[in-house]
Amino acid sequence: MQSDNDVKDDTRLDTLSEPSAPLITENVALPDVIFKSHFLYLLYEIAHFAPMMICFGILVVSILLALTFHDPAVYTIAFLLCGFDVLFLAGALSSFNNPLPSNRAFQTKLLLEAITCKPAVLSEEWRTIAYNMNQYLFDQGLWNTPYYFYCGRTCHRFLLKLLVGKSFDVLSLSSTSPIMEAQLEVPTTGSSNEENGTFTFSPGPDFRMCLYKAAVIEQQAQRDYWRKQYPNTGLI
Repeated sequence: MQSDNDVKDDTRLDTLSEPSAPLITENVALPDVIFKSHFLYLLYEIAHFAPMMICFGILVVSILLALTFHDPAVYTIAFLLCGFDVLFLAGALSSFNNPLPSNRAFQTKLLLEAITCKPAVLSEEWRTIAYNMNQYLFDQGLWNTPYYFYCGRTCHRFLLKLLVGKSFDVLSLSSTSPIMEAQLEVPTTGSSNEENGTFTFSPGPDFRMCLYKAAVIEQQAQRDYWRKQYPNTGLI
């Protein structure tokens, strides 16, 4: 038979094993907390980015060749290697700055995170979303470290890039839902474009619908933010 102290200890253990949402948000470890500066964070990321390390290796080899063999032919080879390294470095920097421009699975995951959390502008929820996205990218092998997003704001800015300038056919989107699409039946006889229409398989959630719902949530969050900043303007 358990004593009152044992029951209290078990209750503490259960509470610790299932932390609340605010506790998870406060303990989220992002690069802005892990690293002492943004410069150290960039050095860490570059050291784990293979194309950048290849560029560094080519540069080191070129310098060692020029210093070891005092021969005009070797100098020419070292010069050509440096020229190739500069071109390769430009491509590596472009890839490093924008490595996931069209990864649909990653974009869908980010949209679903925003739809689920409904974060306010500059809220702590963005840190949780950034942490989840960092873990997703690392687990899926899309990024070499679990630190793609430096902080919650960089994650929010990435979402805004997906949404800004997008136009949506509200009537079409409101009349089509993932549930309705999932209930479509593939014809068992005849061609797929007969009286029953066509059926196109698309894995995962409807990307257009995710964009639309995330845009609606973000638009409301932006209005709430600016309304609080300038409450007496009557323009928001």
